[in-house]
Amino acid sequence: MAKDYTKYTIEGIEGEFNKARLVQVIVFHYIKNNTMLWDTLLATFPLEIQGKKGVFSKKADVEKERDFYIDAPLTLQDGTEIVTCRQWGKHNIVNFIERASALGYKICVVGGEAKTEKENSLKFTTEQIDKINKATWFYDIEQVLGEILGVETYQILSLDKEPYLEELVDNKTFDEIETVLPYDEIARTLNKIYGNLTYLSYNDEREGKGDKTTEEYMTIWGDLLKRIEAKATTDNDYWALGESSLERFTPFEDKNEMMAFAHSAYEKAIELDTEVSSLTVMANRLSSEYYNNDELLEKAGKKALSLAETYRDYASICYNDNDERVFSQKVFDQAIDKVVELKDQAEDGDIDNLIFLLEDDEEIDNIKKLDPNWVPTERLQIKISGRIPEYYFASVSEEYIEVFEKAIEHANENMDTMETFLQALLKTTLENKEEDMEIFKVDLDMEAIKKDCPKLVELLDKIKEDDMDHYELYDEIFDTPYDPRVIFIENDARISITKNWGEDEVLAEQKLSDFLGEEKEIDLTEAENEAIKNQVTELCEEQKDEFVFDGEVEMVWQSVNKTLTINNWIKPDDLTYDGFLEKEHDVVIIHDDIVDYTFDITTKNFDLSKITFLQFASAGEIRESAAELVANYLFYGKKHISPDKDRHRDKGIELEYQSRYGGLSALLEG
Repeated sequence: MAKDYTKYTIEGIEGEFNKARLVQVIVFHYIKNNTMLWDTLLATFPLEIQGKKGVFSKKADVEKERDFYIDAPLTLQDGTEIVTCRQWGKHNIVNFIERASALGYKICVVGGEAKTEKENSLKFTTEQIDKINKATWFYDIEQVLGEILGVETYQILSLDKEPYLEELVDNKTFDEIETVLPYDEIARTLNKIYGNLTYLSYNDEREGKGDKTTEEYMTIWGDLLKRIEAKATTDNDYWALGESSLERFTPFEDKNEMMAFAHSAYEKAIELDTEVSSLTVMANRLSSEYYNNDELLEKAGKKALSLAETYRDYASICYNDNDERVFSQKVFDQAIDKVVELKDQAEDGDIDNLIFLLEDDEEIDNIKKLDPNWVPTERLQIKISGRIPEYYFASVSEEYIEVFEKAIEHANENMDTMETFLQALLKTTLENKEEDMEIFKVDLDMEAIKKDCPKLVELLDKIKEDDMDHYELYDEIFDTPYDPRVIFIENDARISITKNWGEDEVLAEQKLSDFLGEEKEIDLTEAENEAIKNQVTELCEEQKDEFVFDGEVEMVWQSVNKTLTINNWIKPDDLTYDGFLEKEHDVVIIHDDIVDYTFDITTKNFDLSKITFLQFASAGEIRESAAELVANYLFYGKKHISPDKDRHRDKGIELEYQSRYGGLSALLEG
């Protein structure tokens, strides 16, 4: 599938941006210009806009670094460090653009010509009519409309959708085609489209605002919502009607009328809602940026209490499915008392999860009622710092192989092999990128390149226009395993351990070589080592699918601090994903970084002897170094701990094509 190189501009912010950079720029701009805590940021940019990965993540929670701009974090006012997601395509960027537009950002497609005039009669194919008939989300209809207008879904102006809204409300039809859209979805569609149109009109945006005033749009919006209100029958319908109060621009010219409408809708939603889980989540609408109603929030809490029957019901009133505490202290206290009373109903892990949340709120008395033997949870950070190389395994993408091979025919002796060519191309994204781009072009016959390799010319233009970094270049020209990175922690690095977010020292910073001391070999077949064998067996059993150990581990090494080291043939599933080992044109990129790796551990009664370092059996052959390898992976107990990376600077990047060491295959198979 061809890549989508659509570029965007944002009014008032200089530059042209690809999808991922567009999201990053707007999120960071909004944070810098508003008081943003983690919870308010989640409400402003709901994670589901992107999909499974979220618009952004806490940097410490990132599991797959390549999915986020991990090297470009931003710190919120509550100290939370966030990074934005890099994974955006034409099907999810539309959600972000709609949200950003509602927040006041004007986004344009570079060179795009959005159709602004609606034809009197749209012509649908049989398949399109069938899709509209079956649509339960308005987005399904937008996809059809985009096909007809000849634009991407996110390029459809709200003005192009607005003429169809009245018949959608009155008849549940779109251009006289019947739909099965529920009223709650229609109401939310009104809120989104008219919210955008009122914004555009208020700011006198020339493109897409239509010929109506802000007040006229507000009046039409309010009238259509009233028509839905007359037909509404479910709690979901009324929740959606009330949600019209959640944005800066709202229906009804009279603010008091809007507040009364929202109050009535929310009150009816609470009355009709019969599910505790729904009430506990939807109640967060009653305490938001633009709408707060303590009276209704209390009513929702009491309704949830009246419906609750089980341990899980009452626990969800304390903390909803999003781990939010939304109700008053009075409601919370009644719910937690019932939780304690019904704790025998709790399933495995339920009480531990609840206690974890209660600890954050310092509800110590309630914790002790749940578990008289409670031991406080410790939050520890193992920090390993120093010069820690990261190996990035890839292969040249099929779509670029012939392009690069042809380009090499037009190159001088400075890059007359695939390896020297790729090394020179990589430099165009590094520290001296502008100078190295000129050198790259000098070493090529650019006239011949323009004729024979237009895709390379397009790539070079993209590198320059997008100010592409090296990871973005990797994404563009390489195929990779799911997670292509392996770190090599060596004994000249330094280790320290703290807890309570760095406030309390557990282990003073020291060299890993000193921490490990003189390690002794432990034969797990001997009876005297049964306890260690059980620990290792439990780890291997838990991780067998993720790491695929080669046979039973019979030998480990134990440090003076009782930590363990396993050296074994392993095949992590992230590295063997989708038959990657069968690919040709393999590349190894070695990032020689000065970094801090922080391994966050949440546990009770922290014990150094539960730390296990795991090494690839052939890592020493792949990595030639004076220092001794300590680990490629770290575990606590049987859990694999993925680190958070804080890169201070790099000491260089080295690229090898079809490495003499055999690359990834040699690491995994020898």
